[in-house]
Amino acid sequence: FSHRLELACKDSFVSATFLAVQEMLLRLYYLYEKSPKKSRELKSIVDELKGVFELQKGGGYLPIRCQGTRWITHKRNAMQRVMERYGAYILHLTALINDSSVKAADKAQLKGYLKIWKAPKMLISCAMLFDALKPLSILSLVLQGNEVDIVMSIESTLNSLKALMLLLEKEPCQWPTVKLVKTRMKEIDGVMEYQGIPVENFDECVQ
Repeated sequence: FSHRLELACKDSFVSATFLAVQEMLLRLYYLYEKSPKKSRELKSIVDELKGVFELQKGGGYLPIRCQGTRWITHKRNAMQRVMERYGAYILHLTALINDSSVKAADKAQLKGYLKIWKAPKMLISCAMLFDALKPLSILSLVLQGNEVDIVMSIESTLNSLKALMLLLEKEPCQWPTVKLVKTRMKEIDGVMEYQGIPVENFDECVQ
């Protein structure tokens, strides 16, 4: 049941926006997967940002693998990590582009990623998709066990439907995680920032 639910979910989330977010999640994960040096540099940035920009304390700092047997859970976990460590990732990408030890070809590739990922649309899209997957995650969690309890499955189906209806009653800009991202925005010297990263035309993107 869980496998079929996630296959149906994959077939539904095929928009250009979702594919762009998925590409970001994949590229971020592979950027650090086999590079202890980059991982150490990122950790240093995250440690500094905890005090200055009030990132969520505790938890990991490396991007999370967004692919796996539990597709919905992996996607939501990866999106959550990006939203919590967004400032650190962008700052590190910028540092890598300015690092003389990084190859020219790699720099060009990183510049392309940075241009796309710094756009407020990516941050908001992450938040919206995180919320959109919540109803499915409620049902998927119960169906992942080796033995499926019928009563619990029915209860989870109803809870999943309730969560979906709560989303449909509001505009996406009023969804919980989108609102949370908006509250984390700070105006510094007339410029809106998210975890220390300037965000241009943020309000227009949300609307």
